[in-house]
Amino acid sequence: MAATAGVRLPTGRQDDPDNLADIPWSTGAYALLVRMHHDYILSNLWQREAGIPSEADLLKTGTAVLNFTFRYDWILRDEVTIRAGAENALPTFRARVQRDIGDRFELEIGGRYVIWSGLSISASTGMASSSRIEFRGRTVFRTTSSNATPTRPNRSTSPR
Repeated sequence: MAATAGVRLPTGRQDDPDNLADIPWSTGAYALLVRMHHDYILSNLWQREAGIPSEADLLKTGTAVLNFTFRYDWILRDEVTIRAGAENALPTFRARVQRDIGDRFELEIGGRYVIWSGLSISASTGMASSSRIEFRGRTVFRTTSSNATPTRPNRSTSPR
């Protein structure tokens, strides 16, 4: 079993709420990462070799390997400025909101069977899921006037 942990920093170009044609490279949120990976050598059940196999033994004819990978990204909440407006219309308001992008889970299961030393067949399947994205905010700024004045959001101006 191998396990790793890490932190994803908000690097890269983030979404600009004033440029509707920009292409963001990053979500702009911090994330805590966990990865777990395990390989199980199934062919040890029917082969009589004892001990821990070397990397070269995994390419030996008749070797079958089952592997599992689990990934979890805990994306932390942050505050961003977004465009908000009526549904199916160009957004005309800016809002400073707390954003929760949601956590991501991935599970992958795969297998490999070595036919000859240089030839093997493999198959894998995976499942991914993420939690719901939420935006919460109280102040909406009108961007049509030269001075941005905060207003209380109502049904037509609150972000969805």
